[in-house]
Amino acid sequence: MQGMRGNRKLGFALVLFGCLFFVFRGIHDEHVAMHSNDFLPVYSGARCMVKGLDPYSAKALLQVNRSSGVDRDWAAGILGYEDPIYPPTSLFLLTPLGAMGWGSADFVWLLIEGISFAVATLLVWELCADNAPVMAGLLLCAFTASSTLLMMTANPTCAAVSLCVVGAWCALRQRLLWLGVICFALSLLLKPPIGGFV
Repeated sequence: MQGMRGNRKLGFALVLFGCLFFVFRGIHDEHVAMHSNDFLPVYSGARCMVKGLDPYSAKALLQVNRSSGVDRDWAAGILGYEDPIYPPTSLFLLTPLGAMGWGSADFVWLLIEGISFAVATLLVWELCADNAPVMAGLLLCAFTASSTLLMMTANPTCAAVSLCVVGAWCALRQRLLWLGVICFALSLLLKPPIGGFV
């Protein structure tokens, strides 16, 4: 019994280490390298909605970025490469971030992604902990620590998948079902192709 408890502690420590590495290394690398490339298009679209402009117009996207503190050349390069493909539900969901300046919105979004992914990872470990706590901890630690690209690009897929995992945990454990429904709904609003399949 005591050995099993020790295994659970070790497994939990491993997965917690992976989650902390994911968040801190991901945020560091985002500032150094990728600069939230995948978050900029959806942020710009949400900002257009706040300003009453067409979120599917490349001209409007560049226009709102000038007033939000985004580097013009960088934004022009990203938005010229990626067509505005996010559905209105995603943009509506992120309008509170669209009302903020770029620096604040990017920071809040990175926190949302980091925390949601870490919580989802810990819940997956909890599902496996009764049978193989250390092996699950090792695998999830390796998986999470090697997934920092999600944080570097700040891709909304990270939050959408994390919300689906939380919703699935609530359904599987038959606990906090109201939270599971909310998580599934938010995932569906954010990225319909992900939440819809689940």
